[in-house]
Amino acid sequence: MENNTSSIYNASDFNANRTYADIPDWANISGIIFMTLVTIAGIAGNSLIIVVQLKTRDKTSTDFLVLAMAAFELYCSGINNSLSVLRSFRIIWTSIVSSSVCCFETFSIYLTSISTTFLLTATALDRYIQTCKPLNSYYSKSNAKWICLTLVVSSVILSAPSIGIITADMESLDCVRNMENIVLATIFDLFLSAAFLAMFVIVVVCYSKVTIMLRRRRRQKEMVTNTCTSGTYPLAVRQQLKIPRNKVCPTSTQETLENCPSTDVMEDDTNNAHELHSQEVSQVSAASQTTGQAAIRKNRSERKILNRTTLIMFLITTIYILTWLIHFIVVWIVPPMTSSGRAVLHLVAGLYRINCMTNAIFYITMSSRFRQNAKKLFRRH
Repeated sequence: MENNTSSIYNASDFNANRTYADIPDWANISGIIFMTLVTIAGIAGNSLIIVVQLKTRDKTSTDFLVLAMAAFELYCSGINNSLSVLRSFRIIWTSIVSSSVCCFETFSIYLTSISTTFLLTATALDRYIQTCKPLNSYYSKSNAKWICLTLVVSSVILSAPSIGIITADMESLDCVRNMENIVLATIFDLFLSAAFLAMFVIVVVCYSKVTIMLRRRRRQKEMVTNTCTSGTYPLAVRQQLKIPRNKVCPTSTQETLENCPSTDVMEDDTNNAHELHSQEVSQVSAASQTTGQAAIRKNRSERKILNRTTLIMFLITTIYILTWLIHFIVVWIVPPMTSSGRAVLHLVAGLYRINCMTNAIFYITMSSRFRQNAKKLFRRH
């Protein structure tokens, strides 16, 4: 790679300071097919997420973050990927290449990279709070909405100076680094690298704590289920799980499975599980018991949705980190002097574009709540 080429720019779009004539035809065609598929999937999937989320009235804090990411991924699919495809058709690209086009493309790359980094970091913190601090009073849906708005505006502001670091080379008909702003380009490289590193640390810490909490809840639930068979809880179980002394355990296996208190229920002070397991359960009416059981089932269903959402966001973040790591490593170690090296660099340069559709793919295929909202929306029309 030429020394005057931006490392960040190369990592996101390996086209600077060279022509596509240097790339083998098979690599160029493979890149076009891959980019086209990603573009179609990204535009369709993210558009669906935006429509459904905007029509959903009862949004969670995570929904606002998902909506913001879908908007940026739609921009990435429609703008960034389209420009990358046009680059592969040299007749078209040479007729439109200019400093304005290069500046706009660079701005779009930085905008989607910075915004995705910010939003995935915020999502990791959101998952930590929702899982480990569910009864907190400092984080609400309103706060999440303002956080999203702040991150969107910050991403645009921080990406704006990138317009001056790339210009068009009319000899090679490609975008190259503007040597007059080499200091600014270096600052941008360092900033994006620092933001990526900070996101990596925060994500590892947050999801590690989430994993520990989920495992602890699973063990406690198994402990309660295994001991909730003789009518009373053993002293050790009551002390460890903080079960009140007057709590009794159902004697039948069916009642145990339906009514046995899980730690998920005990941690939520908004449900009626305690009433269902108290000694006065025999005195309440059948209607009250049905209501209590419904509350338990609703709580467990909400916990499953919470855990599934956490898994979805973890997978999206993991793929984002891995694709960028692969970019940085390959760009640094693969020499561009050989035909095979240029082919590898060209294909790997498009790998990060997967992130323009991962949010849509995982969210649509794995979120039952989203699919239910989508079905309701389409049935309504």
